[in-house]
Amino acid sequence: MGTQVSVVLPAYNERPNLAELVPETANVLHEAGVTYEIVVVDDGSTDMETQAYLAGVESEVHMVRQANKGLPGARNAGIRAAKGDYVVPLDCDDWIDPAFLAKTVACLEQHPEAAYAFTYMALEGEKGGVMAKGFNAFEQLFLNQLPYCLVMRKSVWESLGGYDETMREGYEDWEFNIRAARRGCYGAVIPGPLFHYWQAA
Repeated sequence: MGTQVSVVLPAYNERPNLAELVPETANVLHEAGVTYEIVVVDDGSTDMETQAYLAGVESEVHMVRQANKGLPGARNAGIRAAKGDYVVPLDCDDWIDPAFLAKTVACLEQHPEAAYAFTYMALEGEKGGVMAKGFNAFEQLFLNQLPYCLVMRKSVWESLGGYDETMREGYEDWEFNIRAARRGCYGAVIPGPLFHYWQAA
């Protein structure tokens, strides 16, 4: 059986977050009962502690190294290298609940017409709370309703040509989701805050 899920972690000088996120994500993937890989994209890290950490886990993850291209470029590189049928972009200061993958993957396998699956967001940090998520193609033009962390068929990413790498200042996921909607792609939502999103004050 081939790789089912690839979780893509872009990293730029992220040693403290990576040291927690890599083993935690491996545990979540194992609990979900899927065949998986963790793809870490070293986006030109200059911090020596980060470089040393990445060298130490290179045998445990699928490592991609590149000159710094920013978040959309790093995500694209990781997804391009991913072997999974499903890809999950995940930033280094966020994390997913143990039930996240089991529920989203099961949903996509039950609904082959869906391009991606996502959950509500648990807001972490200064604010806290739960943010319900949903999708309406027209409303998406004015408000980004989707979390960036969703379980997506890799074929969908390929058909859209990936994220816009010129959008290094943010909103690349919003633009990507609008393009997906214009192609007729839509997703399934699993109610419940299974994606943890860190917000600074």
